[in-house]
Amino acid sequence: MNYPQHLLPQSNYKKIELCEDLGKCSLVRHTDVQDIFMEGTRAIDVDKIKFPSRQFENDLSTNLLSIFCIDDIFVQVKNDALIKDWEPEEAICSPIFEQDFILNTNRGHFALIIESILALNTTTPLIENGLTFEVLHTPSKCNFWHFSIRVYKDNILVGNLDVKNKQKEKLWRTARILISDLAYYVEKETHILSENHYIAN
Repeated sequence: MNYPQHLLPQSNYKKIELCEDLGKCSLVRHTDVQDIFMEGTRAIDVDKIKFPSRQFENDLSTNLLSIFCIDDIFVQVKNDALIKDWEPEEAICSPIFEQDFILNTNRGHFALIIESILALNTTTPLIENGLTFEVLHTPSKCNFWHFSIRVYKDNILVGNLDVKNKQKEKLWRTARILISDLAYYVEKETHILSENHYIAN
């Protein structure tokens, strides 16, 4: 099996800057299982949201849904070297099946609208807890469409706080609950991303 070439960074790509137009776009996040709803509802179970992860200690790792398709969530990268940051004009080799990646069809997914995430920063729960969300483009060597959702406490990344792990987990839990309230299930990508966002002049 060949790696999906539309996921790989190209030499003429540039990092994507957040703007009003991009705010309408959705970010998609895979889950370990397909059954992601609370019993008897269509609400996303907060415990299905893994945040942070082993690879991204301060991030909820997501993907910009457009050129990145729903079926791409099944691509599971095994080679940690490939999830490192990509830099513009860096040459990229295509990952090799079973050596660098596999297909994991057990995965499920949920989506989040970018502007809805950022709107949380004006809500009482975040203000009272001194929390803020950030969304930024963090392309990796194997996935140009990778985006990160990061959480700060008083302008310090939660993972970097000089507090006990129990206190960090309480803050992560607050973030996961807020994210789950915004999360929705999507069956296909509908937003067409303009090349102006990612093609360098």
